[in-house]
Amino acid sequence: MRIIYQPESFTATKVSDLINEVPWVSEQARRKECFMSDEPREYQYIENGPIYYSVPFIPAVEYIRIVVNYIYQCRMNVCFLNYYEDQNQALGWHADDAPQIDQTEPIVVVSFGQAREIWWRRKDEKGVVPPEQRQLLEYGSVFVMPPGMQDTHFHRIPKGDRAMGPRVSLTYRCWKGDK
Repeated sequence: MRIIYQPESFTATKVSDLINEVPWVSEQARRKECFMSDEPREYQYIENGPIYYSVPFIPAVEYIRIVVNYIYQCRMNVCFLNYYEDQNQALGWHADDAPQIDQTEPIVVVSFGQAREIWWRRKDEKGVVPPEQRQLLEYGSVFVMPPGMQDTHFHRIPKGDRAMGPRVSLTYRCWKGDK
């Protein structure tokens, strides 16, 4: 398994523009979210959880999608966006393994705003996450989880240990069955 981290890939995008232009929904107290797609879709990533109805890509998110597809030779056609307002908002241990997501493709995370860590571990691991399984996601960075990682690993965005500003993440995925 090879995780890719590329700092400073999309530094021209302003986090304030994303915060203001994205039609955020507040289905989870832990953060605001938005589901964007190249065509209308419904997405439910937790059984019995909220259903998200896609909205069209806004230009900034579409531009990044095109670049990501070209650079990483993938075919991302959906993006789930998360908006963390401060250090208290986080994302618990999970895998992006909803049945609609094609696990033969990578999952690509692009980060804007406050740098935050992402942690990952094998699904059968417990306890302290070692430093080599943590990555600080800096402004404009790209974090690529390789194909199959969601089958074997969990990942999370922990709460901050100090005051933090807003962060927006764009998580690009490939919808299963779209070739």
